[in-house]
Amino acid sequence: MRKLNWLLVVFFSCLMSQFFMSCDSEESGEYVYVFEITSPSGVVAMDFTMKYESVLEEYIVKCGGTKYMSGYKFVGEESECKFKATSAVQSFMTFMESDEGVGQGSLYAENEVKVRVLGSTSSPDSPENLIYEQTLK
Repeated sequence: MRKLNWLLVVFFSCLMSQFFMSCDSEESGEYVYVFEITSPSGVVAMDFTMKYESVLEEYIVKCGGTKYMSGYKFVGEESECKFKATSAVQSFMTFMESDEGVGQGSLYAENEVKVRVLGSTSSPDSPENLIYEQTLK
């Protein structure tokens, strides 16, 4: 009888653990993204980076990112982290194109300045894929 009780306990605990594991639709974790400023003219990209990288960083931090080596770390589900990283770039670009941002975006739009988000779950130094890209207008 004790053996039967023990088997039932093991069976139900395994069943319950499988149930709870299947409830997690997406794994929560830490995701690192690299934010890259590019332009056909490397000088323009470097000038833009020097002037506005700190402003971009403010938007990244507002969206939940923290500085991590050469990238920014977001914590949560992967889709949520991608959304936060993308939102940071969209907000930054909107600011750059607005009067508040002194319309600086228009000066750089002629040079096709882009801000890209590259994703990597393993190392910020080896981005695996392009998550998002936006060009100044």
